[in-house]
Amino acid sequence: MMLMMHKYSSIACSFLVLGGILLMGLRASDWSETNAFDDQLELATWMDSYQTTIDQAKNYIKERYPNLNCIPREWVCIQLGTASWYTYTLESKQNGGCIQTIYMVDSSGKVEENNVDIREERELYDRIIQNVADLMIDVKADPRIQFVPFIKRNEDNTISVWMLPGQEEEEGGDSLAFYGPEYHFKFESSGSHVIEQDMINRDLLWGVPLNRGREIWLNYQKEETITTGAMYFAWRYRNNFNRVFIETRRHITAIQYYDDGSYTLSQMTKKHRGDRYICFDPNRRG
Repeated sequence: MMLMMHKYSSIACSFLVLGGILLMGLRASDWSETNAFDDQLELATWMDSYQTTIDQAKNYIKERYPNLNCIPREWVCIQLGTASWYTYTLESKQNGGCIQTIYMVDSSGKVEENNVDIREERELYDRIIQNVADLMIDVKADPRIQFVPFIKRNEDNTISVWMLPGQEEEEGGDSLAFYGPEYHFKFESSGSHVIEQDMINRDLLWGVPLNRGREIWLNYQKEETITTGAMYFAWRYRNNFNRVFIETRRHITAIQYYDDGSYTLSQMTKKHRGDRYICFDPNRRG
């Protein structure tokens, strides 16, 4: 697995960005495309709830079944209604100690084992997961990377699946959160046929330690706009960093978080020189 670690950029340009942020005022925003940010943030918060549901179910299993030989890594969530999520593991190893049970997680985080009949939804989601696995082979996704699937039914009854790099937890060491490769597949309502697909940063994976520093710089210099994965990373790990910078081809976006749950947003346009947009020396960062 190729890991490319974050390095800070030149002092002069850093002061330029920070100066722009200080001019914003308290809780203000000068985001140039507010609707685009709102849409991405809404999706990122949904993804965060999806992953948090899985984390809560894993913790429940660890507490209730302390002698289990393994905790499954691959999970799927189904949201029925606005408050309750149902999550289940894709792995079932009778001899290995893994268990396969449906867990219901409500909006308060309460977890309970549940025998609700969601066979129809599970058959649909399982079919989609298998189809996505085949598609990931077709697009030559790096098999060494553990991708986390996010499955969402859209308003038009199509189904979107995002495959994003997951988090690697190390006991007694740094926990690493990964970003870079992103895959998006959209299926028709039966989940049998893909009607759209998109991918970015297929060959670059970045690892970020979650217990070091209070600022992080996300490198998306080849992208025109902030991606779904970038926004998800910025929201998912908002408690690990005070400020997140996201650098795309033409802009640098800074998100500042506060203890009361609010945030400040600022975007700066990079200088255009010839066929390049320059502010930071890309050779100074991984």
